[in-house]
Amino acid sequence: MEQQNNLRKDYLSKGYIIIKSIFTKEYISKIRQDMINLSSKDMSKYEILLDEDSQKLLLNEKLIKTIKEILNTNTLLYYSDSSVVNHINPFKNRNGFHNDARGEDENLPYDQEYPIIRAAVYFEDYKNFSGGLKIKNKSHKYFIFNFRRILADTLRLIKILFTKTRYNLNALKLGESVNLELEQGDVVIWNLRTHHCGTSRRLKLFPKICLQPFFEKMLPEYFYLPTQYKQDRCAIFTTFAKNDLSNANILGYLRKKTNFLRLSQIKKNSNLMNRLNELNCKLPDNF
Repeated sequence: MEQQNNLRKDYLSKGYIIIKSIFTKEYISKIRQDMINLSSKDMSKYEILLDEDSQKLLLNEKLIKTIKEILNTNTLLYYSDSSVVNHINPFKNRNGFHNDARGEDENLPYDQEYPIIRAAVYFEDYKNFSGGLKIKNKSHKYFIFNFRRILADTLRLIKILFTKTRYNLNALKLGESVNLELEQGDVVIWNLRTHHCGTSRRLKLFPKICLQPFFEKMLPEYFYLPTQYKQDRCAIFTTFAKNDLSNANILGYLRKKTNFLRLSQIKKNSNLMNRLNELNCKLPDNF
């Protein structure tokens, strides 16, 4: 019980947690090429839990138990928001900081918990190499301006500053950036409000220093650690929520992200449905 409380406390404080060594490095290395091959499928039309290795990764009992603990629930909602992504030449056209909420959280004060998480398994070593995940610590608690959504976030900023809402000026923070030291076999879980950036670069001489993506582009390649492989940055992602369709934020996100074609594929597969039921993971219905 104490460990469970500490996991949730850590997650609520930072906006993310890392679960070390859920899988062995040997297993991750073994299936890496298969995952790269799987990433070539049209993810809008293919439910990746139908793939045996994807199911082993994303429906792992320890992972599901951890997600339930940090969301403080016995039942999870799965709505087929999973994908395998492989980036060739990962530092070309990379994204800056962003979060995965889709605006449905606009009226949720930052002192209230946003009940949806994303989990990721990376297939390369990002403790000793570049290319991993960069996160803004505690950024799920504050409004952080996102230049990728400049118009929408400008309007939200005006609302925060000039209207009587439950937001306040303490919400306007930059957030401390951290390069996560993920190794093969680790899983990282973050709140959908947490700001993050893929394909971070680590300095050779000062790997603990986390640069902003804008400044990373300015330094020559020589200053950075290489990626573990010359090409290909592969990861598998999934999303779970509390099983609470009375929650407006869950409902809003479901309406934007649920893929009914992929859900129908799940429902037709009795083995997969049995596995989800064993783990007490429900599919959305009638929303």
